[in-house]
Amino acid sequence: MRSERISGVSSIDMQVSRTSWNWQTPRKQQGDVRTQVRRANRALEALDVQAKFSVHEGTGQIMVKLEDMETGEILKEIPPEKMLDLVAKMTEMARGIISEEA
Repeated sequence: MRSERISGVSSIDMQVSRTSWNWQTPRKQQGDVRTQVRRANRALEALDVQAKFSVHEGTGQIMVKLEDMETGEILKEIPPEKMLDLVAKMTEMARGIISEEA
């Protein structure tokens, strides 16, 4: 069962990766976004997985963590938090270099 769950999550990850997420969706399209989120949540429930949305503190990017509902184990992070940590650190360093040169 666990391998089926992980392969199911991987296929969802591939679909998310191919989707252009625009979190600044115009009001008239917000109903469509809500419908898509409900559909994704129903698909995840069948795999005993829940999606948790959060905002990365350093970058302001929205992150999704797919979590096993039974164990609480994080199965997938989209995008990976470590990658966002790296981006935040690089941005901080670049700002330091630019302010030193100015």
